[in-house]
Amino acid sequence: MDAALDAYYTQLVETLVSHMEAVPAAPDVLRRFVAVCELWVREAVSWGPAVVHVRSSRGFLQRLRADDPVIGRLFGALAPLLTALTEAGFIPPRPAEYGVLLWVTVFDERVVVDLHDSLGWPSARIAAELTGSVLRALGRPAGAAE
Repeated sequence: MDAALDAYYTQLVETLVSHMEAVPAAPDVLRRFVAVCELWVREAVSWGPAVVHVRSSRGFLQRLRADDPVIGRLFGALAPLLTALTEAGFIPPRPAEYGVLLWVTVFDERVVVDLHDSLGWPSARIAAELTGSVLRALGRPAGAAE
């Protein structure tokens, strides 16, 4: 049973990462970041209710440092986007592990599902609110265009 649940979670993350990597480069990195966040929310709304029951009890960084291939794949897709945001001057420099941890914490599927199911927010609103939140948590000034 555990192997089947792990395979299911691995497939979901792999699909998410593949879709994220397929988001075309936008005229600027901030637009690509926003598009990836919107994609993340749309996907999490569909599979989030199931995933909340199969998540690992180990932390993201703990799994990353233990060379968990699923977490490594997710980190490998997110860290370059944060680096590009930093290089373009949208956010200040931060260690990649910290930045990705913030991102996955804010965009946790339990949060997405809660906002969608409990508050009735549509995916577009969830993506906009969470994108703004993660950018501010990463040091982008409040009120800066997103």
